[in-house]
Amino acid sequence: MGTRCPWERGLVEERRLIFQRQASAWRMWSVLVGLLFLLGCLRLPDHAVMVPDAAVDSSSAVAPDVVVVDRDAMDSVEADVSPPLIVDAGVDSFVPSAVDVGSEPPACVPSTEVCDGLDNDCDGLADNPAGAACCRGDEGGPPCNGCPMGHTVSDGWACAPAGAFLMGDPTAGNGAEARPHQVTITRPFVLMTSEVTQAQWAEVFDNWPSQNSGRDEACPECPVESINWFEAVAYCNALSALEGLPECYPRLNCQAPGEDMACNSEVDFVGVECPGYRLPTEAEWEYATRAGTMTRFWSGDRPAELDGVGWHGGNSAPDGDAQQTRPVGQLDANPWGLFDVHGNVREWVYDWYGPYGDEEVDPIGAPAPPAEPKRIRRDFAYGTDAPLPGVAVRGWQSPATRKHNIGFRVARTLSPP
Repeated sequence: MGTRCPWERGLVEERRLIFQRQASAWRMWSVLVGLLFLLGCLRLPDHAVMVPDAAVDSSSAVAPDVVVVDRDAMDSVEADVSPPLIVDAGVDSFVPSAVDVGSEPPACVPSTEVCDGLDNDCDGLADNPAGAACCRGDEGGPPCNGCPMGHTVSDGWACAPAGAFLMGDPTAGNGAEARPHQVTITRPFVLMTSEVTQAQWAEVFDNWPSQNSGRDEACPECPVESINWFEAVAYCNALSALEGLPECYPRLNCQAPGEDMACNSEVDFVGVECPGYRLPTEAEWEYATRAGTMTRFWSGDRPAELDGVGWHGGNSAPDGDAQQTRPVGQLDANPWGLFDVHGNVREWVYDWYGPYGDEEVDPIGAPAPPAEPKRIRRDFAYGTDAPLPGVAVRGWQSPATRKHNIGFRVARTLSPP
């Protein structure tokens, strides 16, 4: 039998007086507090319950109406004793002990971790999706870069927040082609931090089209090149299909990736609102490459500063050998965490070549020209010699062109979290 605590003796004495003076009020409070207990408002310490005095030795010093009995001693209580009563130390009433006062909280049921402030995968940590960053909305650096709270940015990707910038540069090297104009990007999007590698390409299409190096020369982390614009968007569609996302380029209908690859030239584009994988638009590419800078290169205005940020004709020949592509991500990233936006290979973007408009919102380039259509490719490459073109310089090729110095990287618009 447990030992009565001082507060318990005082409670019993007080209750005797209350029972003598206000029996009817006692019944009313019993019912009311009983209901509150059933709603989970009252709890009893795990070490004690209350039982009628009939269940214990009447010679005990405990008052005859209620006594405290240790739970471990309950086996000594006779089986025919009526259901015990329990009491909360701070309330003047009794309620039946049939209510479970020791229930455990429901077990965690694992699910996919998302950015919602909860521990969805039951690992004891909230908002920690494997291999991904959970954006809070206030990060000033990569991979979130200030993208809205609740978005997840996977490893190997960086977020570009919605914003506005001055696109173009009259000193870029091709004059009016890079006429400065205001552009607004209304949707946050993610961009691969590096150009698509030969290994990443082979995982999807199981071929090695690159001229600079390949399966035999062991450079799986070099950028894939010698692929045309159609093959680049076919890769984007294939990534979308692998992840169950909508294709951004319906009616592409490509067969046999590689030298014999053939595609329907009438390619539809769903638009930048497409939630699947796609090429960045020309405006998105320049916006993400600048990453808030307004200099000739994201690293500054002096070409000499490029040696640490991009592979070009002056630094891409190892040990004096021939110039060649280099493994991605070896030099410094720009402020938003993107590697090789200067040098290594040029990059296909979505747009048809055409003159810039004036102030634009989410531009996707000119309509397809009636004759000799060209698709835009941006940046310079591993074999480009001085003077090196700046971030605003534009280039264009037939979409069927395959060259040893053109590759691509993938983008995806972020849906609201």
